[in-house]
Formats: sequence, C-alpha cells, structure tokens
Amino acid sequence: MPNAQRLADDLRWLVGHGTHDVLPHWLATVGAASGPFATRVDRQWKLRPDQVATIVSQGRLVYDFAAGARLTGDSSYLEACRRGAEVLLDGFSDPDHGGWFYALDLGGEVVDDRKDAYGHAFVIFGLSHAHEVTGDGRFSDGASSAWQAVKDHLVDPAGGVVTHLSREFAGPTDGHRSQNPVMHLFEALLALWQAGGREEARADAVALGRFVVEGLIERPGNPLPELYTPAWTPLPESLGGRIDIGHQFEWAYLLSRAAEIGLPSDWLPYAEGLLDYAVAHGLDGRTGAIVSPVGLSGDGLPSSRRGWWEQCEAMRALANWAVVRDRIELAATFEGVLRYVQDSFVDPVYGGWYAALDDDSKGSEWKLDYHVVALCEEAARLLRHSQ
Repeated sequence: MPNAQRLADDLRWLVGHGTHDVLPHWLATVGAASGPFATRVDRQWKLRPDQVATIVSQGRLVYDFAAGARLTGDSSYLEACRRGAEVLLDGFSDPDHGGWFYALDLGGEVVDDRKDAYGHAFVIFGLSHAHEVTGDGRFSDGASSAWQAVKDHLVDPAGGVVTHLSREFAGPTDGHRSQNPVMHLFEALLALWQAGGREEARADAVALGRFVVEGLIERPGNPLPELYTPAWTPLPESLGGRIDIGHQFEWAYLLSRAAEIGLPSDWLPYAEGLLDYAVAHGLDGRTGAIVSPVGLSGDGLPSSRRGWWEQCEAMRALANWAVVRDRIELAATFEGVLRYVQDSFVDPVYGGWYAALDDDSKGSEWKLDYHVVALCEEAARLLRHSQ
C-alpha cells in the first residue's frame, strides 16, 4: 500500500533524525554535567548564562538519555542518564517534608520549594526510565516514593490532583484544576509499571485513566476540556476554558498504548473520539500544521498557535493509530504534519528544533525535546511492530 510505504519511510526518517541530530546535540550540550542539567540553549547549542533546572526539565532529560541508550546502545547516553537520575533522586528531593523541590540553580541550591503535581509526574517518569536502562533499583524506589507523595498530598477527593502546594504540602486547594498534570501522571504510571517494574502502579493507572475517561470525557466523541473548577466541571471560556488540541492527540496516543499493554480496551472509543476531534478541529488543511488551542465550541481562539510540541503529539498519535489500530488513512495526515515540521521547525544549519516559529533557540526549562524523542522512540517501535 502506498500510504503504508510512505509512512514507513517517514518513521525511518524520524528514527534517524532522533539518533543523529536531536539526541547527539543534547548529549554534547548538557550530558556531561555532574549537577543539575542546564536547560537554556541558543540556536547554536550554546548555553545561555541565565540557567535554572526544574524537576520537569531534569526528568525529561533523564528520559531523553534513557531513550538514547535504548535507540543507539551508546554507553555515553547511559552514563548521562545515570548521572541525571542521581541528581534528580538526591539533589531535588526534600529530606524534611518529603516529595521533590520544584527548581534548583545549577549549583544545587533550591530556588523554588513548591511541591508541584506536574513536576512530580516527571520525577516518576524520568526515574522509571532510568531504572529500565541502568537496572538500578534506587531509581525505581525513588519513582515509587514520588508517586506515594502525590497520593498522600496532591490527589484531591474527586480523584484528580491539585496543581501545587507549599513545601510543607500546605496551602489552598480550591484553585482551578487542569487535566494536564493528570495526563502526565497517567503517562508516568505507565512508565512506573512497565519501565520501573512496579506492578502495583497498574491499578493506580487504571484508576487515573477511569477518572479521565468516565469523569471528564464521559462519552466517546466528546473532547477533553483543559481547565476545571475544583469540582471538576469545565471552566467557561470567560475564565480561560479551552480545548487543547495537542492534549487530545496526547491522550489518544496514551490510551491506545495503554490498551496495547493490557489496560482497558473499552477506553479505545474515547481515545478515537479525541483523535478524530483533534483532526477535525485542529488541522490546518492548507499547511498541514496542527493549530491549538480551540474554544469549547471547537472554534479557533486568539491564543491559537502552531506549536512544536503539538506537532509531535499529533504525529505520534496519528502514526500509532495508523499502524496499531489499522487506520492507515491517517498516514496522509501524518505526512502533512511531518512536512510542515521539516519546513518550519527543523533547523537545517545547526540541527534540532526551533522553540517556536518566532524563536530560534533550542532549549529552555520547558523545551528539552522530550516530545520529539518520544515521537522518535514510538517511530522505532512501530517499525518493529510492522515487521
């Protein structure tokens, strides 16, 4: 089939792009650090003077280097992963109140001591992947401890999570809710179960997935709003309510992958509904780009943008559903997004991806190319799946 062959060719390009461009640049730029990884990088992959490291950035780079070890077999990635995981485990953890500090400077001093649900997801995620490639049980233990801190302090009565609390896990819990940390905790629990070797994480992943599928999406075909009241009812647009197209794709992938490894397959109609909604409301048919977010009615917003990570999550979900779920017609949409990315985000001179259409930097505490690397890893897995 022509679509299937073109898709396979594009997946091979992504694997090569990850292993010969994106990952080597990150390894060369920050991989030798003995302390927290630097994050802010200019177009030429030079470190900027103003640096900060967060549990999000540290966990994402630990994952990147674990993926590099899996994809290439190069021990340099393994050692960078191990060093980064040790810093995440020992340098960011709070010895007095439990949990993990949100941010350090590169000297290891705490600069933000909040306890953040989204950040803890990447502690779990990064340490679980570090355990898989190193075999070091301390990393799996640390990931499990981070999840326990979330369960003890950040899970709310409805089964979702509060965004963040103080260092002592105190503070108001009546602020707005977001599905975003819930999504990344679900992703992290899949990693804790599969890569971290913790069977008990499976039941927690099922519970969190059920909270989203049954409590927030409710019916197949419905989109997943981004922001909520403390009672988990969607915020109106007047208060910032929206639908993030990138996160519809991300959930469509995560629920499909979860079903592959043994979680409920009856979540698949909900996942497919998210995927189809995202294509219908987020695809710019003229350029092939994904545009996000949209309003609760599905219409564009003044804040809508063509962001780099949204393109990644769209491609990962589209490729997964084309290959694993036999929706090969999605390969054409995947190809359009990839061509847009190749033309608009991939730097032909210095390599890597631009941070935005109007920002040629390569890294920040939010952009460590975890989305790109995850896409490349999925591309490699799908090629194996098709053999």
